[in-house]
Amino acid sequence: MFTKTILLRRKRRLRVIRIILVIGALLVFSPLLLSLFVITLEEVITGKTVGENNSIMGFFLLLAMGPVVFFAVPALILFTLMLLVLLYDAVVIALEVKKSFDEDEENADEVKAWDEGDDEGGGWFRNEHDPPL
Repeated sequence: MFTKTILLRRKRRLRVIRIILVIGALLVFSPLLLSLFVITLEEVITGKTVGENNSIMGFFLLLAMGPVVFFAVPALILFTLMLLVLLYDAVVIALEVKKSFDEDEENADEVKAWDEGDDEGGGWFRNEHDPPL
């Protein structure tokens, strides 16, 4: 079941997901940031406090909450799915590490048994072709 990672170890997929999340964040916050920038610019130029009662940009700031809700839901769903996929990838990598560790232990047991030898002449021994100690 847990055999291959989905995002980790796949740089292209991870890059695409990162780009999609950045674009989603920009879509969520761009109307808000744009209206705050224009309101600040208008306050600096006129010297008056700007709000929704005396500026169209102040009213646009209130209207900017619509796209935030509209784009935030898909961005949060994608972010949650990405976290779940990363959790899955972490489990896959942990199982691979455990499997390789278990295989190393099995190989160590076989080498230990080979070193100890048995009654049939197995084990390590020196012959004339071995380099001197």
